[in-house]
Amino acid sequence: MNSIFNGFAEGFEKKITKKILNSDKNFKKGLIRSFYDDEGTVGKKNIRLFQDRRDILESFWTMLLLFDIHPSEIKEYKKRGKMRYYFDIFKKSNFKRFRKNIGFSSSIKSKKLDEICVIKNFKSSR
Repeated sequence: MNSIFNGFAEGFEKKITKKILNSDKNFKKGLIRSFYDDEGTVGKKNIRLFQDRRDILESFWTMLLLFDIHPSEIKEYKKRGKMRYYFDIFKKSNFKRFRKNIGFSSSIKSKKLDEICVIKNFKSSR
């Protein structure tokens, strides 16, 4: 991936290059899925993505909009003296679009996503 996308990862440093931002939707789907597999969680009423770098998280926030998935604003907190960033996806309609268009490779996260897609007392938009 590093050679294909001009320096996506140098050691542990990652960056979203212009080539990635201009890539097709199918590639972005795979990239989002892999980041959520590694850096994401599925809660009882949300899907969350964490990242140490705000700029990386902002890129994923924007890419989700391409799939009509609307994340919350980016929030921050401090962990072991280091700033961390995250955003959430709420609403059953967003969960269903995430499941249909992105999904998880992790069977455990997929099962949790299936569960929150059928919660009855959720406000559903659209």
